[in-house]
Amino acid sequence: MTDTLQKLAAIIEERKSAAPDSSYVAQLHHKGLEKILAKVAEEAEETMEAAREAELNGDLDHVIYETADLWFTRWSCWQSLKPDPTPSWQNLKDDSASAVWTKKHHVNRVKPS
Repeated sequence: MTDTLQKLAAIIEERKSAAPDSSYVAQLHHKGLEKILAKVAEEAEETMEAAREAELNGDLDHVIYETADLWFTRWSCWQSLKPDPTPSWQNLKDDSASAVWTKKHHVNRVKPS
């Protein structure tokens, strides 16, 4: 999974400074952070709606599609602020960060024996 995210980060980094008419990433970044944040919110709403639909009909395809869009815009947001995504990945890998996250979100973790 990290390899896929690294490739995504590289694509966003490569395209974000290009001419706005050259790619969607370039268009989004030329419009600035507020536009990127609006897209993140839009994609989050679409992901939630797709999940609600999937709960009713059992079809996950739309959830998968919308989740990919959400991740893409989320990484675009991150890279508009700081181009190196390593700290974000490291935070996910760090057991203490995971423990804080699970405690905050009331998730019961099973520790490996």
